[in-house]
Amino acid sequence: MEEEYQRGRIVIHEERIDGKVVRRKLERRRYLEDHPGIQPGNLWYDIPPTMGKERTGYAAQKPVKLLKRIIEASTNPGDVVLDPFCGCGTAVVAARQLKQTFVGIDISLYASATVAYDRLVNEAKMNDQDIRVTGIPAEYQAAKRLAKDDPFAFERFAVQACHSGLFPNLSQRRDRGIDGRGRLLHPVKENGKEKRLILAQVKAGKPTLSQVRDFANVIKDTEGAVADVFITVDKIGKEGDGTEEMRRVAYRQGTFRHEHSMDEFPRLQFWHIERFFFKTEHLRLPKLPELEDPLSGKEMTALKQTDFLTKQYGR
Repeated sequence: MEEEYQRGRIVIHEERIDGKVVRRKLERRRYLEDHPGIQPGNLWYDIPPTMGKERTGYAAQKPVKLLKRIIEASTNPGDVVLDPFCGCGTAVVAARQLKQTFVGIDISLYASATVAYDRLVNEAKMNDQDIRVTGIPAEYQAAKRLAKDDPFAFERFAVQACHSGLFPNLSQRRDRGIDGRGRLLHPVKENGKEKRLILAQVKAGKPTLSQVRDFANVIKDTEGAVADVFITVDKIGKEGDGTEEMRRVAYRQGTFRHEHSMDEFPRLQFWHIERFFFKTEHLRLPKLPELEDPLSGKEMTALKQTDFLTKQYGR
């Protein structure tokens, strides 16, 4: 500071009352000669919009070059870059390319654990073993504890764990038991109408027969709905556990066909959280046609939750 003062870059202003100094104020003066280059304006035309392979399908995605410029202008080497709504991960990718430490947070399991993860590996050339993901139960017993300790948090996790094309319902009131929704990439045509909606309900506690019956009726009362997924902590239908009738209710709802598949799909199916940790995809996922990316409305990237879990948990 003394050196800057001697150079005239720091000026002391004194405020006096009745000839006495009552306050001193420091002013730091900056000159153009101290900052070579062109001062940027409010409009930046030199960075093209996101295109090509960089596109992930997220409507609000920004170019990596833009985020790199913002980070370079607002941080120092060794700072931590925090993006609490990281979405498709552009900010964390930019931070990594600048060799900055970063933290990304997102409510979407699909965004944080698949899209952003994939971009860090492929675009930022980051070793997948160096990417630490927290906030996701790593094994079945941890998921059961989450269901007991925080049922609402379990609901949000379970919906996205069931299928990356499902997104949790953030409202806890007047939801008619609907805890998550998804949309088919290609609609089902029935009775002259196109239907795309997939509904999900989560039960953190022990489900009852009346709950299954009520949810079976929700699909009939919801415009555009074609199928339901009933998500539980434990498997429904184990011999001798009293849930055989729940299976019968689901069977009576019938099936539907999809023109992009030769399979028949159940109108109501059960899915338990232990399946999230299965190694085999056809055992892990519910039986559904292809779903849209819940955030972009477009086809999902090739990276599935299986790839993320295999790398993160070594399965």
